[in-house]
This record gives sequence, structure tokens and C-alpha cells, in this order.
Amino acid sequence: MKKGKLLVYYDAEKLNAIENYAEKKGVDLLAELDETIGRVYEKCVPSQVREFLGIRQQQETEAKTKAAEKKTETSDSIGGEWQ
Repeated sequence: MKKGKLLVYYDAEKLNAIENYAEKKGVDLLAELDETIGRVYEKCVPSQVREFLGIRQQQETEAKTKAAEKKTETSDSIGGEWQ
């Protein structure tokens, strides 16, 4: 899955406080933000669209896996001829 970029402006003092206390509590701020964006996605994007995107992502993953397997098979057979 290709990642997009999201730029958010937030009060600098509050952001500094979040970063400091998140670190003290061992909280990964980027992971927390990613989870929050995921919840917004679930809330706002209709289920049919999410399902479609999920299927498309699965197909892309399967295509990449097959391409990698085919590349490995090709390199194995080429290497086998020279040995």
C-alpha cells in the first residue's frame, strides 16, 4: 500500500507537551495518530468503498507476491544452468 502524507498544524506548546508525556509513558505518537486516522477513515468512508479498496489492495499484494515468486524461479533456473 502506498502511503500518503498528511500535514497537520497544532499549537506548538501543546504538541511539545504531548511529545514529552507520550515519551515518558512509552507511547508511540505516530502509531497513535495512525490509529486515530484509521478510526476517522472507518467513520467517514462508506463500507462499500472500504471493501472495494481492501479488495484492490489485496489484489495488488497478491500480484507483487506472484511477481517476486516468478523472479525467484527465473533466477533459480538461470543459476541452475550455470552450475
